Amino acid sequence: MDYCIGKDIPRNSEVIFRSGDFCYKFIWDWAKWPEELKDCQVSGVFCDKNDQVYVFNRTEKTPIAVFHPDGTFDRAFGDGLFVHPHGIFINDRGNLWCADDRGHVIREITSEGKLIRTLGTGIPSDSGYEEGVPWPKDLDTIKRAAPPFNRPTRLVEAPWGELYASDGYANASVHRFSGDGTLLQTWGGSGIKYGHFKLPHGIWADIRERIWVTDRENNRTQIFDRKGEFLTSFDRMLYPSEIWSDHEKYIYVSEAHGGMTIFDMDLHIVAQIGHYMSQIYSHSICGDSKGNIYFGMIDGVWNLAKMERM
Repeated sequence: MDYCIGKDIPRNSEVIFRSGDFCYKFIWDWAKWPEELKDCQVSGVFCDKNDQVYVFNRTEKTPIAVFHPDGTFDRAFGDGLFVHPHGIFINDRGNLWCADDRGHVIREITSEGKLIRTLGTGIPSDSGYEEGVPWPKDLDTIKRAAPPFNRPTRLVEAPWGELYASDGYANASVHRFSGDGTLLQTWGGSGIKYGHFKLPHGIWADIRERIWVTDRENNRTQIFDRKGEFLTSFDRMLYPSEIWSDHEKYIYVSEAHGGMTIFDMDLHIVAQIGHYMSQIYSHSICGDSKGNIYFGMIDGVWNLAKMERM
């Protein structure tokens, strides 16, 4: 018998996830990566209005890859713009907001990679964070909510035109900006009390003027009004990582320890997909116009998977 030592073993089984009215087929090898990007870490993912999937990768070159809805590779771009990619968001103009957590900036660029503007100076703000303390003890060194940015994780544009950023790894804060990028407000700070964070990792602004924040290391998702007043929290989640909404009916929260929780706009849980340490552990999430969901991952046997709505 020949043993396939050191070779990839094809995964041919079909995995179906079902909860409530939601049913998905998990396709771990949906993306047809070019060889030079095949094993990259995917930190962020987002679909444009044409259902093309933009993937934010931790690579030395071309950190943004674009795939067609059928999974075929289209193009890659973004050389020289980022130090360490994290979250991505595409606005109604088709521009990309890309958070660079080691560069301490968030950049708006066109879908061809032209720089439009940069939020942040590139110098980490003074939150008291102590660089060099081993993870995750370094999070305990954060002493105060500081201005933008110290290792930001994501920025989203709200339906009412304002910008909201999660400043996660070394600041434990949320920042609210006007549409022109003027800082209006900062809230949060490190801790376990509601309104505080232990790594605000993902953020979303819904159509009812609420701000959702995945408070990852506290295993909860907190919800605020548009001015940062605490509304409610969903606790005991499976390491919630990022948020996406279809803007009409549902809000989807990915959970890096193997789950996805789906909420309706009245804050009811309508589905819980997966389980602890299931295949759908994920760092980032987005959806397309057909109800399919895409997951990005930075560590594991897959880096970009599709949950095909059935």
